[in-house]
Parts: sequence; C-alpha cells; structure tokens
Amino acid sequence: MVATPGRGWKRRRWGVALLVGGVLLVGCFAAWALAPRGRFTLATGLFCPATAKLIDAGDDYGGFPANGEWYVIATCDPGTIRHWLGCSPLWGQSQWQPGPVPPEIGHHCRFRRSEFMACSFLPDGSRQYSGGPAEVREMLSSPRVWYAARNRCPSSALPYHSGELLVVDPERGEFWYSHWHY
Repeated sequence: MVATPGRGWKRRRWGVALLVGGVLLVGCFAAWALAPRGRFTLATGLFCPATAKLIDAGDDYGGFPANGEWYVIATCDPGTIRHWLGCSPLWGQSQWQPGPVPPEIGHHCRFRRSEFMACSFLPDGSRQYSGGPAEVREMLSSPRVWYAARNRCPSSALPYHSGELLVVDPERGEFWYSHWHY
C-alpha cells in the first residue's frame, strides 16, 4: 500500500511557494532599488527609463550615512527630460529654476572627481565657480540647464551643508543628480 500525501501537504506546498515567491519579489525590488536607475527614481520620484545611458554613478558615503555624496550622471532622450520639466518640480518647489546653478548650491557637488568645487568672489560681490573639474564647472555654469535643489538641513548655519541637486540639460539629453552631506 502506497501512502498518498494528505490535504495538509498541499497547503504547506502552497505556503512554501508563496514564501519563496515573496522572497524573490523582495530581492528583485532590492536589486532594482540599489541600482543607479532605481536609486535615482526613489530619490527624485522621476522615472529613469531603461534606455538611459549611465555615464557615471558613485557613492562615497562608505556604507555609513555620515559625510559623503551619492551621484548619478546619465543621458537619455531629450523627450524624457522635456517630460520631467513639464512635471511638478521636485521637493515641493514652485518651479524648475533656469541655470546657471548658484555657487552656494553647486560647490557642494563633486561627482566623485578628485578636485573640490570652489567659488570665487567677483568685484561686484557675485560668485562664480573657480575650481573643480572643467566638465562639472561647465555644467553648473551653463545657462541652458534647468535645476531643482533642496537644502535638507535648512536650520543649519551652513546653507546646503546637506542637500540634493538635479540638473537637466534638455539640449544634450543629460542629467546630473547629487545627494550629499558634508
């Protein structure tokens, strides 16, 4: 006589299948969320299409959320960027800001380049970028870009000591995102 599994066996099999499926689903979401496109979408609320071409991404927080920067630089079709600019701006702002990015915001972003961004004062009291990599200085100084910035610690005596910046260039189809705390 051969023993056949009872009704409890079928329930356990379905329970194990659901558990394994749930773990796989959570694992897939975690992998997506840790990838640059997923982290960008979670941080900004803007969908980063699969066709976006990653130029560079990095995280120098070192796994501990103290001082550091997380950034992504990518290109995508200009239509996506125009769509983003047509949406509500990020972080509750009333509108996207036209470039150039003010030095008091942009000098915090390094985009993992070895040189720190610097600002110098002009005779009229205004400031301009004077240090850092040429490509970052050019992007931050460009009048063709649009940006949204957030001071994540507004009560601090140091403005934008902790912040976020998204700069988009609709002509070049390029976007630069930085999240920092220094």
